Amino acid sequence: MTSLGLTQKIILLVSVPLIVEMLFLATISASLRQAGEALEQETRAVEALVCVNGILNDVMSRSAAVLLKRSLKDPSIYLDVESGYENLQKSTMKLRELARDTGPAAREIESFLAAIEEITDSAETFQLSEEESFGVDSVIVKERLESSLRKLDGIRKVVVEEQLRQREKALSRENELRGHLILAVEIAAIIDLLLAAGIALWFSLTTGRRLHILATNTASIALGKGLEKPLGGADELARFDGVLHDLSRALKIARQQERAMIDNTAEVICSLDESFKITESNRAVERRLGFRQEELRGANLLTFIHPDDRENTFEELEKCKGEADELSFSSRMRKADGKFIYADWVVQWSPADRSVFCVIHDVTERKEAEQLKQEVIAMVSHDLRTPLTSLAVGLEILAEGRHGELSDRGKRLVDNGMVSIKSLISLTNDLIDIERFEAGMINLDVELVDVDSLISEAIETVRSAAESRKIVIEKSVKGEIFAEMDDERIQRVLVNLIGNAIKFTPSGRRIDVIARILKNVSGEENLRIEIIDQGPGIPPDQVDLVFEKFRQVGTGSEGEKKGSGLGLAISKELVIAHDGKIGVTSDPGQGSTFWFEIPVRQQGKK
Repeated sequence: MTSLGLTQKIILLVSVPLIVEMLFLATISASLRQAGEALEQETRAVEALVCVNGILNDVMSRSAAVLLKRSLKDPSIYLDVESGYENLQKSTMKLRELARDTGPAAREIESFLAAIEEITDSAETFQLSEEESFGVDSVIVKERLESSLRKLDGIRKVVVEEQLRQREKALSRENELRGHLILAVEIAAIIDLLLAAGIALWFSLTTGRRLHILATNTASIALGKGLEKPLGGADELARFDGVLHDLSRALKIARQQERAMIDNTAEVICSLDESFKITESNRAVERRLGFRQEELRGANLLTFIHPDDRENTFEELEKCKGEADELSFSSRMRKADGKFIYADWVVQWSPADRSVFCVIHDVTERKEAEQLKQEVIAMVSHDLRTPLTSLAVGLEILAEGRHGELSDRGKRLVDNGMVSIKSLISLTNDLIDIERFEAGMINLDVELVDVDSLISEAIETVRSAAESRKIVIEKSVKGEIFAEMDDERIQRVLVNLIGNAIKFTPSGRRIDVIARILKNVSGEENLRIEIIDQGPGIPPDQVDLVFEKFRQVGTGSEGEKKGSGLGLAISKELVIAHDGKIGVTSDPGQGSTFWFEIPVRQQGKK
């Protein structure tokens, strides 16, 4: 039994009661069949008795009528009885049919029917005798009729007694069968109860106990607890238990790896309950904040938040409970030494765990670097640009000879100084502008601009630099184009891009500036301007770096001129401010094409 599989046990569990029930039904069916036979026998006996009594009544009525007719000489008396003769014939035929199925009483019934026929014949003979011929023969017939009646009465008693005996026998058999049937039902009920109890006990001791172990193991897996010992055997339950143990081991390894990953990550990770008390944290809290994990467990997170940021942090944590996606915010958090760090938070609510999961990223160094950068920009803006401007003014005064004529060598030195100072002032302005632009501090003065005139002005600005290197700048404007833009900002983009092309184009070559209108998939018009040079091109692995700050890309040849690396970055910010895009295509050795596109209509920027 213990080696049976779960399927075999279920089949056995179903088949045994089914077989017992089938045997019980067979027994009941046999008993009911026998009871039916007894009832049928009793019914035949009752019907035979009814027929016998009916026949006797008809015969006695007919015989009495014959005698009364002779005595009273009234023919109408016999005529009344003649109407019942047909019933006598039917009853006789029915009794004869019953005689064939009555078994032991058939002989007595046949004798009874023979006597009936004899009496009927005698009555007919006696009735047919003429009244005037009433004599010795009639007396003999009468005596024979009376003798037959007496004989019939004796046979009737025997038939009735036999039918009553058969009826009593049938009733007794029926009662006996009824008792057997009741006993069979009681025995079957007892057997069913004992069988059900036995099967239930057997199932409980074998399969039930094993199922309980499986249920316990399943719950233990969900709770992360250890499992019961593996089930023995090779049935389905044992195989399923083996799968559970394999799953438990895999989950244990996964949890260990997950815990190791969480503990070894540089970010602080913690979980909060609904009241924002810390329920769990990783080891990074010791490295980042100086607290032990046990110190934080059960403490309210808001007590570690800077007082000025506490209200906003509470609102963000409350908000995340109603959000399906994660939320991000920033606040300052207190360390164990009392100092505060700047932290970026990513929080998400888990409805299943009723917990808030937090990832805290220490951005103190970044904040300090940004603050230092702002201080440097402020210093460059005020402490460096102002003296440079004053120095440039002083050199211009010297160059004009207001304090006396300079020698040729003095003029060259002043001119070189002015070039260097202007370069420094331009670099300072670029530094200030790029920081302002990246911070979103770009205010556009949008107006309708003639693109042909815009490009011409930009070319004039850099013409001296191009002519000094014998570079020709060709302009091509496809039709009459007007577009909405900040004239000064876009001209600065053009000057930067054309100046960049001049810087990398060999002497004696050409630069093309092309402007045209393009339509996007929505049917909206965009202005596209391309600056095509004949320089050395840009290596494919550096194309994506062209518009980054302080990046110098190129082939690395000695003839390439270097700059601050801010011009293209500034151009990118100015184009983006116009809801446009900027890019470059280049083939090494074939030159580069810098392009930008801006909408012809600047929505909401006028």
